[in-house]
Amino acid sequence: MALVATGEWDATVTLAGKSDWDLAAGTVLVEQAGGGVSTHRGEPLVFNQEVPAQRSVIAAGAGLHPLLVRRTGFVGIPDPQERAASAATTTEQKKMGDAPKSQQQLLHIVFGGELKDVTGIEFEDLSKMDFVGAFSNYKDAYDAWKSAAQRTVDHAEMRYFILHAHKLLDPLTGDHHHV
Repeated sequence: MALVATGEWDATVTLAGKSDWDLAAGTVLVEQAGGGVSTHRGEPLVFNQEVPAQRSVIAAGAGLHPLLVRRTGFVGIPDPQERAASAATTTEQKKMGDAPKSQQQLLHIVFGGELKDVTGIEFEDLSKMDFVGAFSNYKDAYDAWKSAAQRTVDHAEMRYFILHAHKLLDPLTGDHHHV
């Protein structure tokens, strides 16, 4: 795009997705030099969208740009913004304590111990395992896990885990805690 801005090239055409960070500076250069920059359909480039990409790019001098848009506008290139995740229904986060409590007991077991390797899950000595407790809901188990983990923050090999025993006992509870 810099070569288009300086006049060394007449145009550049890319009929594929391009990242915003590849286009932003070049867009300024071409536009300041009096040229035009758009998608192949003539749409202006819009930066800082949900997906930081453009479907295509045409950069050319003011006279050539409209001709290139007319010659390429029929090409079907998907808009990267169509891949964007839909907006959340609510932006207000719920704290764990605010989550609705299940009427059914969901067994969670909190335990920990020293690992042989911090990147693995094999314990150094199973006889020295720390059984923190069994809890009927995730919030209580999480609070116990957090407390145990914070007590051992200076010991890098110590790890604590929450075992979702309710998933082993009753597969119907699945991957959620609201039954």
